[in-house]
Amino acid sequence: LGVTAPRTYLIAACSQAELRSVGGFPGSTGLMTVTNGKIEIGDLEAPRLPYHSDSTEWFPLTDEERLLFGDHAAANFYDASYIPDFPRAAEVMKFMWEKQNPTIDGIISIDPIFLQRMLGVIGSVTTSQGVVVDGDNAAQVLLHDVYVMYSEKTLADDPEAIQTAEKMQNDFFTEVAALALNNFFSNFSKVGVVS
Repeated sequence: LGVTAPRTYLIAACSQAELRSVGGFPGSTGLMTVTNGKIEIGDLEAPRLPYHSDSTEWFPLTDEERLLFGDHAAANFYDASYIPDFPRAAEVMKFMWEKQNPTIDGIISIDPIFLQRMLGVIGSVTTSQGVVVDGDNAAQVLLHDVYVMYSEKTLADDPEAIQTAEKMQNDFFTEVAALALNNFFSNFSKVGVVS
């Protein structure tokens, strides 16, 4: 918790609607810094890390990883999360992150189940669309309802409309994750720990 020196972690907010070994599709990320136990979370947003077409920029995968997942796992932040071993996937993602961003001390993955349990402790959050997300409905909202909310755009056999719907879904998930995390850490001293 940053007692000996400040620590910086990448939070990957993952959606289990798209399976990955790190807990789902890492649709949004944000930095968490910890200094002497004080926690600060930056804005969560989609990680705009390009696919690296130049193989000199690829992470050196094992032959087995390359056989199973191809070069994409070595060259794309999102696809690195296919590797079915969290420490290894995090190592690859960290390598890719640090090519364009500050050094991080590790990666923390959160998913809708974690958010639902967190909201069960701290209470509900309300999105900018007026959707109340709480300890009873977070998984349903994030893994199902958000896709229904924007489904009319995906039904329109129009690549641009589909891309817009995907962005709106990611933005919604990101907003809920950010609201929940900020609420949790701003009320951290009031949250009791139950063994």
